[in-house]
Amino acid sequence: MLKKHLIITLCILAGVLLGITVFSVISARYDTKTIPVRVTVGEYAGFRVDNITIDFGTLPPGSTAEREITITADEESEVMLAVEGIVFVMPRDNLLLVNAGAPQKVTIVAAVPLNQTRGEYQGTLVIRSKKI
Repeated sequence: MLKKHLIITLCILAGVLLGITVFSVISARYDTKTIPVRVTVGEYAGFRVDNITIDFGTLPPGSTAEREITITADEESEVMLAVEGIVFVMPRDNLLLVNAGAPQKVTIVAAVPLNQTRGEYQGTLVIRSKKI
């Protein structure tokens, strides 16, 4: 019984180590940049202007808003985008091929559910790119 438990424990440990190794190799291939994202859910619509944050200002439940960013690359690159921390904010396109010297616009969409609790939500736009 002890031998079986030891074998199972070693298999689990080997799987965890393999997973960490694979994640490390994949992550090392991508250059990662992050941009803060902020949305306030409230009774009215308003906006803020900020050069460092993608800020949707205040949005009532049931509304949508869009912000546009521009992605540029020195070399042809594969770019993956995701918003972490705010489930109702997402990029319209989450995988792009960006040619060298050809800026590409990406729309980030906030679609506030009707039943969304009012308050300020903060997340991060994660941009991962690798040269192809």
